[in-house]
Amino acid sequence: MRGEDAQSGQIRCADLEHPRPQKRALGLCHHVGAVKRRRPNLPRATTPTAVAASTTGTPYLNHPARVGLIFGSFFVLCVPLATLYLGTTSTASPASWLLLSQIYTIGLGYTHFAITFSIYLNSRNLEFFRSSPRNTAVYFGGPILILSTWFLIGFLGINERTPGSSAAFLTYLFYFALLTKLADYLHVVRQSFGVLQLFKKHVPAPFPYWMRRIENAFFIVLLALQLLTYTEGLKADSMNAARFNIDNPYTQLALGVAVVLFLVILSGYVLMARKVAGERGTLLVPLHYFLLQTASACLPIYWSTLYLASLAMHYVEYHVIMYPRVFQAPLALDSTVDRLSLWLRSHKIVFYVVLGTVAYLFMGNGINRLSAFLPLALVWFLLNLFNGVTMAHYFIEAFVWKFGEPFYRQTLAPLYFPSSAGTAKAKLARA
Repeated sequence: MRGEDAQSGQIRCADLEHPRPQKRALGLCHHVGAVKRRRPNLPRATTPTAVAASTTGTPYLNHPARVGLIFGSFFVLCVPLATLYLGTTSTASPASWLLLSQIYTIGLGYTHFAITFSIYLNSRNLEFFRSSPRNTAVYFGGPILILSTWFLIGFLGINERTPGSSAAFLTYLFYFALLTKLADYLHVVRQSFGVLQLFKKHVPAPFPYWMRRIENAFFIVLLALQLLTYTEGLKADSMNAARFNIDNPYTQLALGVAVVLFLVILSGYVLMARKVAGERGTLLVPLHYFLLQTASACLPIYWSTLYLASLAMHYVEYHVIMYPRVFQAPLALDSTVDRLSLWLRSHKIVFYVVLGTVAYLFMGNGINRLSAFLPLALVWFLLNLFNGVTMAHYFIEAFVWKFGEPFYRQTLAPLYFPSSAGTAKAKLARA
């Protein structure tokens, strides 16, 4: 999920509002088939034996249950978790808070990282991933390199600080933590921006393009504020000290810019309310999403420890967005990997149980419980094997939602913007 400017892993739904003038966009989308004929490295079209879920003409996120699930996660998960965090001390946490936090982190957080790799259980995706040296490097080489690097860092204890660590090494650790957190924050705000563009599709009239630019800038400024707060904790060597510091001149500047951009965005909704006077209610979905994600982003601006609670909507919406890719993308029955995917589709409970088990064992340190049965060296190996899953997730997500890529426009648009045969080209053009 990311924007045009090579950011780390975010839904590339932002491309659904094409940056070029509408006439140009319509012309480009009209010739999608021609693009495919000119690019032999694109995967084959789905065969007649392909299996896909039936679709209607309603955009995927227009369903009230999906909207309610995403929005409700703010009130059911984010607010209670933030309240519990704020009610704890820096030295102890109530057992109830700890249990809830673990269930939330593993059940929604770690599974949201793991489910990304389900895109490799689709033969058409795999064919595209292998279709060029660049794609092979991106979809196979990149994740393997990241997983290998983070495995070695953990297995060899490269980043372990000792009492005798040099100033240069401590400086390296500081910037390593800062850049890692930057990738994390960037991933989240870019997804928020992308999903906001999806929700704006609820509105019958197009938003002015300048709003998209302002929204993008606003979320990036929120990222800067989050990073400034996190830096306070790094400098004090304590996350309890990672709190909003209004005395920091950079914080003052970023806060002023954020307030101005926020007001400009609200003014855009006022203008849209006049434009769609008869259907103003359609503005409520994107407006509420924008406000709730802004509130979520403000939590780690105040205190970095609240970041986990702020991710509730991020986790839930990602599971919602991934559902069509996992369970509704066309499959070819002559492919072994697709037959496995088809079996998992008919056994969804098994799929999520396996997903949760992998998340618990390899990301939630559940493998520690097997130390009584497995050699300690093997347990240590397995514990570090998936250290880089989060970074690999950010990296992969930077590419797999690019609606500007013809392959993804052809494969994803029907999942999120299904249409009847008579309006298919128009729908794809608007996407």
